[in-house]
Amino acid sequence: MITFSRRLARRVRAVFRRALRPSPREISPSVAIVATPRTLRFTARNSQIAVAYEEAGRFAPAELAVPLSFFDDCAGSRI
Repeated sequence: MITFSRRLARRVRAVFRRALRPSPREISPSVAIVATPRTLRFTARNSQIAVAYEEAGRFAPAELAVPLSFFDDCAGSRI
């Protein structure tokens, strides 16, 4: 299981939205989440750019792919 804070979800969402600039009419880009014992890495791409965000910490190894819109739900309204 991969767990991360709402604060991290907000940061990832902000970085990817600024870099990828998804259109409301487009399908939400897919974000790959890979947890290793020392890092949590988020990667996404569109036809023009690839973006990665990495957070140091302790994590159980796992992999998951979710749409970028998933981070809207995770971010919530409070920390």
